[in-house]
Amino acid sequence: MRVLLIGFGAFGLWFARTMCELGHEIIAIERDGDLVDRYADWASRVIVGDATDPALLERAGAREVDAAVIGTAEALSTTILATVSLRDLGVRQIYAKVRSENLFLKKQLKKKDDFKEIIGKSEEIQSVFNLVNKVADTDSTILVYGESGTGKELIAKAIHYRSSRANNPFVSINCGALPENLLESELFGHVKGSFTGAIRDKEGMFKVASSGTFFLDEVGETSLAIQVKLLRVLQEREIIPVGGTAPIKVDVRLVAATNADLEKAVKEERFRADLYYRLNVIPILIPPLRDRRDDIALLVDHFLRLASERSGKRRAMSREAMELLSNYDWPGNVRELENILERACILQDGDEIQVEDLPEKVRHHSHERRKVVMQETQMTLDELEKEYLISVLEETGWQKKKASSILGINASTLYRKIQRYGLSQEMLKDR
Repeated sequence: MRVLLIGFGAFGLWFARTMCELGHEIIAIERDGDLVDRYADWASRVIVGDATDPALLERAGAREVDAAVIGTAEALSTTILATVSLRDLGVRQIYAKVRSENLFLKKQLKKKDDFKEIIGKSEEIQSVFNLVNKVADTDSTILVYGESGTGKELIAKAIHYRSSRANNPFVSINCGALPENLLESELFGHVKGSFTGAIRDKEGMFKVASSGTFFLDEVGETSLAIQVKLLRVLQEREIIPVGGTAPIKVDVRLVAATNADLEKAVKEERFRADLYYRLNVIPILIPPLRDRRDDIALLVDHFLRLASERSGKRRAMSREAMELLSNYDWPGNVRELENILERACILQDGDEIQVEDLPEKVRHHSHERRKVVMQETQMTLDELEKEYLISVLEETGWQKKKASSILGINASTLYRKIQRYGLSQEMLKDR
């Protein structure tokens, strides 16, 4: 059979070349009347990429003409193959190749969009991105550590969409949001009659996430009984529904997250050691916002842009307000910043958010941090200087250029004083 493809663009050319390599006769051309005239008599079947052009169809002549729907490469190839009706091994090979290359292209597009929801250029967050890139395309279990509001689920999604499971489900559940009996049913499913209200069989989320990624948030909140079942999933790759007796095999990649100290929980026997080591194959620590202050301005611009798009009104941040936001400690991290900016955009009257538009805790935080806390009734001048240096360095997030400007000294003098008092960011983390 000789087949003429009209108007399929680059895909048609690729498809024709590949089919010819398999011994079939296919020519692909653009919507060119002269080319149609030249090849119409040669072809025993004509497939047109757009059947809305009557002139083109007329020039295709008395040949058998089919219209194909232009969509994804996979949908297009399926239409062509169904029309051509080539059922030999070559067709199965080309279909597999089209499908494989389509999945590859989807994956490449996901890479381009990766981390678009995770804003940050600081060294701390870039190291997280680099680690995600390295581990995403494996099936290893990952444990994401981070305070509330740091974006643990966004990291889990980035891992999923860069993996070979990207075209399969991403399923998530917050273990701390459900009571134990309901959580067990949600995770593993149940059979009809297993408890009051179980009027039909129900698939658990492990089953729903089949061939995909299951994100288990706040895993530290699970009971010891749930932990035993989770351990079985990781060891045996199977679940037993509530009230059931037969195990069900599952194929999922597990990404867990917690804001708790699981090592401490293991020592206190609140978390199973064997499950902890099964989960903690590849740990990823997301830094709190106070440890990546360089990203605050980027996040502010991002959230203000989103607010502007929603309201149709352009928003900006005053220099004084931006300074307060940069110096605040953000116990609620990125989520708290987003909520504060949303509040400010709603309540402020002008186009620029001012200091008075920010919550009181943010406005007074900088003033409180500037106070040198004296532990003793008497301090030497060196002790006083050391405490003040620590206060300014912590307030600026250890940005030495900014700290030296506040102190009224040059950078080299600041470096000498830091060395003199033996100060370092790591040493002062637990102060």
